[in-house]
Amino acid sequence: MKPRRQPSIRRLLIVNNRMITVLIILPLAVIALLFFFNTRQYNQMISNVNQANEIRSQASAHIESSIWDTVSGKSTAAAPTRVICQLSARLTTLQAHTTTEDQRASLGFAVRTLKTLASYVDQLKTNIAQHQPVDDNVALFNQTKQVDELLDETLGEYVVAEINQTAAKSQDLLLLFYGFLAAMAVLVGVMLFLARRNRQRLQRSIQQPLNQILTFTGEVAQGHWDKPLADPGVQEFDQLTTELNQMTGQLQTLFSENTAKQRALAEAQIRVLQAQINPHFIYNSLDAILMLAQSGDNARVQEITMALSDFFKITLNKGSEWLTVGKELRHVEDYLAILKIRYGPILTYTVSADAAVKAFQTPKMLLQPLVENAVYHGIKNSRRRGIVTVTAALVADHIVFTVQDNGIGMDAATLAAVQAHMQQPPDSRIEGGYGLFNVAKRLKLLFGDRAELTITSEYKRGTTVIVSLPQLPGKE
Repeated sequence: MKPRRQPSIRRLLIVNNRMITVLIILPLAVIALLFFFNTRQYNQMISNVNQANEIRSQASAHIESSIWDTVSGKSTAAAPTRVICQLSARLTTLQAHTTTEDQRASLGFAVRTLKTLASYVDQLKTNIAQHQPVDDNVALFNQTKQVDELLDETLGEYVVAEINQTAAKSQDLLLLFYGFLAAMAVLVGVMLFLARRNRQRLQRSIQQPLNQILTFTGEVAQGHWDKPLADPGVQEFDQLTTELNQMTGQLQTLFSENTAKQRALAEAQIRVLQAQINPHFIYNSLDAILMLAQSGDNARVQEITMALSDFFKITLNKGSEWLTVGKELRHVEDYLAILKIRYGPILTYTVSADAAVKAFQTPKMLLQPLVENAVYHGIKNSRRRGIVTVTAALVADHIVFTVQDNGIGMDAATLAAVQAHMQQPPDSRIEGGYGLFNVAKRLKLLFGDRAELTITSEYKRGTTVIVSLPQLPGKE
């Protein structure tokens, strides 16, 4: 089942930015509009109170005095009429800006009161034009005073009501401010929650694919190329995943080709080794057969001839480069038997193996170069009776060969030089000690790090070579 695909990181960032933008702008826009309308109403109420106070002050200061001046003859009736008209217009405008019905009704009553005053002024103008008695005009003036007082009282009530409403609106603004703080706190909490969730989503979208890639590259570095990198489920990693899988496939192909070439090289080298069997060994073996035949020792002639025949038969091995451990041990035992007949009592040997190990596969001619090295570079340089011991055993999941001699051995400097040569890459050229180093190179080419050749030695005490290689079931 394919993993559920996550949105691309770019898409996720765009959605997150839009969400955060909406969460910031929308509440702020709503709160700003509420503040704007409430503040506008509050300012309008303050303006209404100021205008009402001005109208009230002008009415008290100008209406009564202008009417009295008209009664006393100091001025014409046009002056109070002009004042009343101005005040009436301002009241009408103030009424239009008033929000409550009760206050608008109060201002409507004030406008009608001014109309009453205007009718009294008109009556006064008529009386003056008709030269009515002064007492009539004074009585009419007293009536206008009462109407003026009623207007003042009405405007005062309006001012008090507007102030109370302004106080209520101020309280509303305060509550709105507290609501704004609460909304901002909630908004900050929501944004922190969303930011944490989005961070976790981004971390999953980035960290998990990166961890998969790091694990994959670690497996590739260890040579595990059989499992491709899984689909990360994130768009930005698709191309990287595809290219890594392609690169791994190409590496696996190149490795397989290189392994095949190395195996071919190893097989070519064993053929070279087979062709380079010391001619002196063949000549000396034939000379030994001739001398034994001349001396009439037919039994030993038969023994050395059969050993030499079996040695070359196993060497050829019908063209196969692999054989069983049992055959490899028989091959080296034939070799030692021939040398034993030639060198006589100065050479003894033992070849032993666990029964279970003999059926496993091993590269052919793996032990003969090591035994040859033990005899010609170890025992021949020693003045005591030589002993060569060859063993094979199963240790865990490996086959372990041991070739040990009691020859001259090596000092520490020589041993260090030999071990240094053993660590060189398979394609390096080695001068001297060809057989030993050839075995080491073949093991690296065939098995890589799964096989190991170690050598220990002590001067005048002998040398031990241990070969460890993975178990391969026999084909015979």
